[in-house]
Amino acid sequence: MNYCLILTILGILIVIYRIRAITLYFSSGIECVGTVQNIYFFKGRGKITCIYKIDNTPYTEKTRVNKTKETKALSPGQSVTLLGMKNQPNKFVIKDLFIA
Repeated sequence: MNYCLILTILGILIVIYRIRAITLYFSSGIECVGTVQNIYFFKGRGKITCIYKIDNTPYTEKTRVNKTKETKALSPGQSVTLLGMKNQPNKFVIKDLFIA
């Protein structure tokens, strides 16, 4: 079988999985306000550490991001809107990066 076809199908499945995962945050996620604690970039990727609360429980967690003008504009101490999952409160996305 052609390896290019296998890799193409695998790539499509990964993209579909990522889109569904992010859509799930917007459809059933809990919106909360968090504070950017730390930002780290290396080449085109980075990590953003945020402090936030879900159900009065504080969390300090990291999320991986691409280096874009929106992520470079964030600074430590800045307030951001986050979307977290009640059943997985240690995972979140920064809503402000997805809403233009």
